[in-house]
Amino acid sequence: MDPARYLQVTGVAFVNPANPGNYPANVPGNAAAGVRARAEAEHKEQVREYETFQGVTQAIKDIIQEAVDHEYLLEIEDEILGFLNQTPTDMMTHLRNRGGALDFADTKTLLSERDGEWDASEVPQLYFNRVEKAIQGLTRAGINSTLKLRANLMQPSKNGRTDLLDRRRGRILRLSSRQNTQKRINKINLLRRTSRRI
Repeated sequence: MDPARYLQVTGVAFVNPANPGNYPANVPGNAAAGVRARAEAEHKEQVREYETFQGVTQAIKDIIQEAVDHEYLLEIEDEILGFLNQTPTDMMTHLRNRGGALDFADTKTLLSERDGEWDASEVPQLYFNRVEKAIQGLTRAGINSTLKLRANLMQPSKNGRTDLLDRRRGRILRLSSRQNTQKRINKINLLRRTSRRI
């Protein structure tokens, strides 16, 4: 996560734990036993945090290397150190910049998820969440989607009108083709809010 975003979410800046060394620093040789014991306990906790952080970092790097083909990471791999000096964030940034674009198959999958019809056996909120996630993925790929283009919710009807079928309640909302687009979007948003209450 971006440090600025982390600060915004948690309210506390995240600082990578530094290696605390082998023994507590700034403990004088003639320190009292209680002071020394407290410093050693604090140092032990710092060592635990550092080792946990390093372990998680290495595990994420291993997962990234297993998840993608090796050639996508060749540019940032050192001949001797490998990925030792690369953080997971560095690796993900490299992948996004170099190979993160959606290909044709990915785009077709997202389009089918966006345009898929709602199955009456599915919870409406799950359907809307899936559609919104697909729209976000398409937006990142440069394909804009708007609610007024959702063909699966809008069905052509007679008399120059459009039927908006609310399958959850078995109702048909009729929108005149003369009504502006904003009214259509408001109707769809109303249906989505209603589905969240069900």
